[in-house]
Amino acid sequence: MTNHKNEIPFQKKLVLNKYFLNYFGFNSFNDIRKYFSDPLHEGISTEGESKFFNEYWKIFSEAPKTITKEDFAEYDQNLISHLKKINKNRKDKITLKYFQYFSLIFVEAYLDNFFANPTKLKHSLNSELNKQNEELGLKYSEYNDLNKLAIWSATGSGKTLLMHFNYFQIKYFLNKYNTKFDGSYILLTPSESLSSQHLDEYRDSSIQAERYIKDDVKLFSNADDIQVVENSKIGEKDIKETVAVSRFGNKNILFVDEGHRGSSGDSWYKYRNSLCSNGFSFEYSATFSQAVSKKRVLEEEYAKCILFDYSYKNFYEDGYGKDYSILNVPEKLESNLEIKYLIASLLSYYQQKKIYLDKKDIMFDYNIENPLLVFVGGNVTAREANSDVIEIVNFLSYFINNSEDSILAIHEILHGEAGLIDNRENDIFSGRFSYLVSKNLTPDEIYDDILSIIFHTDIRGHTLQVDNPTAVEGELRLKIGMNSSFGVINVGNDKNVLGIFEKLGITTNQVHFTDSLFDTINNKKSTINILIGSKKFSEGWNSWRVSTMGLMNVGQKEGSQIIQLFGRGVRLKGRNRDGKYSLKRSSAYHSDFRFEPKLPIEDMQLLSIVETLNIFGLRANYMQQFKNYLSNEGLHSENKTYEIVIPTVRTNYPKEKIKTIRVKNNLNFLKDAPAPAFNQYLAKPIILDTYGKVQFETSLNYKKYNGAQKELGKLDSRHYFGMDFEKIYFDLLDYKKEKKYWNVIFSLSDVEKILKNNSWYKLYIPKSELAVKLFKDFERFNRIGLSLMKKYIDKIYTVSKKKFEAPLLEYAPLRTNDPNFIDEYNVIIEDYESSLSSKNMLDNLREAIINDQFEQYKGISKVQGLEWIELKESLFNPLFYTAKDITDIKFVPTSLVESEWQFLKYYQTYKLKHEQFFKHREIYLIRNASRKGIGFFDDEGFYPDFIMWVFDRENEYIFFIEPHSLQYEDIINSAKINFSEKIKSLQNSIKISEGERPILESFIISPTPYESLFNPNGITKQELNDKNVLFFEDGEFVMEQILAKLHTDINS
Repeated sequence: MTNHKNEIPFQKKLVLNKYFLNYFGFNSFNDIRKYFSDPLHEGISTEGESKFFNEYWKIFSEAPKTITKEDFAEYDQNLISHLKKINKNRKDKITLKYFQYFSLIFVEAYLDNFFANPTKLKHSLNSELNKQNEELGLKYSEYNDLNKLAIWSATGSGKTLLMHFNYFQIKYFLNKYNTKFDGSYILLTPSESLSSQHLDEYRDSSIQAERYIKDDVKLFSNADDIQVVENSKIGEKDIKETVAVSRFGNKNILFVDEGHRGSSGDSWYKYRNSLCSNGFSFEYSATFSQAVSKKRVLEEEYAKCILFDYSYKNFYEDGYGKDYSILNVPEKLESNLEIKYLIASLLSYYQQKKIYLDKKDIMFDYNIENPLLVFVGGNVTAREANSDVIEIVNFLSYFINNSEDSILAIHEILHGEAGLIDNRENDIFSGRFSYLVSKNLTPDEIYDDILSIIFHTDIRGHTLQVDNPTAVEGELRLKIGMNSSFGVINVGNDKNVLGIFEKLGITTNQVHFTDSLFDTINNKKSTINILIGSKKFSEGWNSWRVSTMGLMNVGQKEGSQIIQLFGRGVRLKGRNRDGKYSLKRSSAYHSDFRFEPKLPIEDMQLLSIVETLNIFGLRANYMQQFKNYLSNEGLHSENKTYEIVIPTVRTNYPKEKIKTIRVKNNLNFLKDAPAPAFNQYLAKPIILDTYGKVQFETSLNYKKYNGAQKELGKLDSRHYFGMDFEKIYFDLLDYKKEKKYWNVIFSLSDVEKILKNNSWYKLYIPKSELAVKLFKDFERFNRIGLSLMKKYIDKIYTVSKKKFEAPLLEYAPLRTNDPNFIDEYNVIIEDYESSLSSKNMLDNLREAIINDQFEQYKGISKVQGLEWIELKESLFNPLFYTAKDITDIKFVPTSLVESEWQFLKYYQTYKLKHEQFFKHREIYLIRNASRKGIGFFDDEGFYPDFIMWVFDRENEYIFFIEPHSLQYEDIINSAKINFSEKIKSLQNSIKISEGERPILESFIISPTPYESLFNPNGITKQELNDKNVLFFEDGEFVMEQILAKLHTDINS
């Protein structure tokens, strides 16, 4: 029998990760990405819950899972509490991304289970292993298999932030379960520079930490302070700066940053286990797959302790960081071809630099930094390192001194005549220099421009010069003549390398500068374009400038280091969003925020060039080794992602006949309206229901509402006495900023005055929760007060906006530039080789559309959970649907969700059965864009999924249709449900200049069966139907109920 155990990729062996994905009802990480990656879900709701929490229970309420809503609610509140501590002293407040949130929720669930009953946790994990991972042969056998967690976190994805949360998380659960802890909190780092970096970041998060100093007696240190120490300083015995591991004991809470770096051999692993054998450890790395490669024991241990996987593959697929392009070097290069390859690589860098200089305004808008060419490598012998450094400098000298040969090479490269071909006989640089070609520059002009903007000289024939600043250890500088330095070399022995340059005839000088040019590389005025040598780059040096990376000295054992260097190279600030870097490529940014103005396609293509990290190597084996590293990370060195743009076909509709609702003259409430009065009468009370909400309860044992009559309560003088109105005021200012309520002005006294008037709200709360027994009860009342004030400011804003816009609302013809129209779909298939049927279907569909054959097209319309239809009534076609389990195909704008698709299929079926009825009516339909389509301003905005126009003889109707789950909807107070009544008053108030006044109707169609509703008041199905709430379970009745609003016989 063949043993397949070693053939399984490491990322497929993460049994703990798989267990907790299932624990939350997810099949894979792609489920989390699909439903929660939209930035719309980030932040905190008015009632103090994470928006992720609310979204999760909307979507996964009925999914098979272990997590209960009670536990999830507790975990969510814990994270919000920890986030407040971390943000306390930060100027720029942190908002959790979806992958950070779920990583931390997984930790909450694990720690809760671990401290509650580790034996039960062990049995549960083993039971799951027996079902799902028999081929791995893994088993949780003892305590030491459970007291270690690892978080796989790509460089740039915020692993330090996770570390800070984990510190607060484990403290919480130690306290919750009264677990005795008499060890220390210890952070292990790979280097002193990273230790310093961590200490700064701890201060930002208001966490007390200090560098561990051997034999330093601290009289006033706190047991909760974190001791920061480097791996290399821990050993078996006390020797000089090394401290014996036994000094720390074995009951510590350990945080390990890249534990496999900074210590020789596997000693780090032994010491880590010793430090926490009776404690607990968290470990963080971007490179676990490299660290465990070919080490069976390590691989099995990490397979059992990696809880969350957000490795570089996921980071990249989310659109974070730069794209990457590998400039493949042919396996055997003669010396003349090697020179051409390096010139081509230099041209790739020059093209990025040229775009940056020519398009300064665009670069500024998208936060693109001045491109930098970096040569990096692993830790090998000094002789090997020096040989590559010398070869690079020799090449630069050759290019500068041999203008004729270099110009000829540029000509051959741009015309595909350089002889640089891959295994398939393709020119490896084909199509890579589109911008240079578009500039119509001659090879001579390109060469001179390279000398000018990269090497800072306008004269050919000058020689390269290497300067050695005697006061700066390990740094050499490259320059031409008396011009500014264009390059910096970091080497271990600068004098040795300088001597070699002298023997090769390269001009060298000793100079008496005291300042390091390396330290100025990130300055805006830096003249450095080329950095050679990676030692500092690999030890925590960060730069947003890296755009082209040359690989040196890449050996068999440098995987982790090279992947980290790669991770630093792809760092990208990205376009600003709400005053913060988005960290995303421009294409991904505009996928998230598709209604923001987008650059012309030519400029977007230029952006993609400067947002790409070009990678090349001095040796073919370096490149092959690098490709192997990428493969181990689950990435393809040859991009197998398939992107296709599918244009839409517009329906020829009567443009003056179809009406939409808009504000006259596009007046803007924020810009054109007077500031809302903060203290104003509210016609309807605001409702805050605290039942079943952890944040409003005395006990952290979440109480599930059992359906009994809810009690009403009020805040009064007992509660005002200890409320922190100042804190509520500042928290409300933060909320105002988050919601962009710029024109709402209020003071501390306003907040206090309004809260002390308890007539404007209804507070559903058990009377016992209003009792004042302990001083800490005021924390709960503060949370209630803040939630009430958030709801109040929402209401003030929306009511004021309504008052401003109501008299300005008018019917206007639907224009062709309306935001509800979609011109094209951008479709990304992650690995098209495994989805060829989907790719082929989309290719054929696109071909039919661009050849004006869409109406006659009869090709395949359904494969593997991907489906499209042409709906005659839709104002554009095709319309796409992807099944819930399809996570490797992404549509921008998003494809229809299941409930939306179900409605369209119901409509199609009904139309086929009642053709006579539809013959005499005109019907048009469009999908209503969230946030940019027609929205109704009460209660944070309501954008129904579809707008349907029906022309029935003399009458005109506009139907707003929302296929939407009602699983957790408050069916009495739901704004969406009650909108069916409000819309009638709106119908008569909208101004109309000509034609018939349309009749407006609003419908909710619920995929949730009536019997599954939360319905403590026993509202009948008929009563809901009367409010235009319909149920898919009723089949054809859904369409009958909608069309019954036409006041005509359906059979006529």
